Amino acid sequence: MIADTGPIIAWLNREDDHHKWACGLPRTRPWITVESCLAEAAWNLGQPRKVAQLVELGFVRVVPL
Repeated sequence: MIADTGPIIAWLNREDDHHKWACGLPRTRPWITVESCLAEAAWNLGQPRKVAQLVELGFVRVVPL
């Protein structure tokens, strides 16, 4: 799945209105995204470490533009 910032934020933030929806997205991993989406998610969540762990654990793969 190709993931933009919105699903990444919703997946990590249990308080997000779309969290349940994001958790129900295809469980095929890794999700594919770009660096700018991860940077935006880290900034919006205020938790850059949590976002970085997605890459470290193999849940998200960053591809070049």
